[in-house]
Amino acid sequence: MLVEGLMQVARQKLVMIDQAAPLMEAARRLHRGTDIVVACDATGRVAGIITKTDVVGVIGHCQGAACRTSAEAVIQREVVSCLPGEELREVDRK
Repeated sequence: MLVEGLMQVARQKLVMIDQAAPLMEAARRLHRGTDIVVACDATGRVAGIITKTDVVGVIGHCQGAACRTSAEAVIQREVVSCLPGEELREVDRK
């Protein structure tokens, strides 16, 4: 299967925030069916991802909704990118 076959569904589920946003903004955007938020830099390029696990781990150490941690502080910066014409199984091996 080509990556291209997943693009329409992926676009519909895509959730993005600015990496400078508060982590609570990422938390608000994570809900049933959304496990990852893509954090973008000021130019709109992908800076990394934030998962539900990342959010829970940090908010558990601060004061819940009063958490002042920035999204940038917890971004996982190692992401794998791919092109529409690539085989999905090849992307998994990157």
